[in-house]
Amino acid sequence: EGHGPPTSSNDPARPGFFYGWWIVAAATLASTVQSAVFNVGAQALVLPLVREFETTRTAVSIAFSLRRLEGGLTGPLEGYLIHWIGPRHYMMGGWVIFGLGLILTGLSQNLYQFYASFLLVTLGQSIAGFLPIVTVLINWFDRWRGRAIAIYQLGGSLGALLVPVLAWSILNVGWRQTMIAAGIGVIIIGVPLAAA
Repeated sequence: EGHGPPTSSNDPARPGFFYGWWIVAAATLASTVQSAVFNVGAQALVLPLVREFETTRTAVSIAFSLRRLEGGLTGPLEGYLIHWIGPRHYMMGGWVIFGLGLILTGLSQNLYQFYASFLLVTLGQSIAGFLPIVTVLINWFDRWRGRAIAIYQLGGSLGALLVPVLAWSILNVGWRQTMIAAGIGVIIIGVPLAAA
């Protein structure tokens, strides 16, 4: 979802295929990955974590509550950081934090380590997620801006379709191995998408 020049999608000076649609494709793939692994897919971790740490669903769900809290706390700061750092580098850093958080989640040895690592996952996903991506799309599009953002948001639904794959891996391979592999995959896929 790289940040190109503030170019309009209906600019007659740019003949041929408009590069902004590649940005939309990258943004949609990013949304798909984030939804499959985190926004929707994280729910598949609840029961394995309850069993692993011999705790309750309520205790595990606290991490999901922290996700909402983190978004509210960092939201006002994000706009400034995106403007100061630039959305491309901002998102690249977010994907790395996102992936490292997933890896640390897989390495967690107790519930408190899980809370800390899941908070890192939440922070990374937020940095690599909606606000910077939409900022890039707004910069690239004028006339087709609404359509571009709508296509990007389809990624959330596409990601939900992949959650059974994540659940199968958690069940048959193990939640730790799945989270570590997902973390590595997120970095490998996400950083190039952000640099596009």
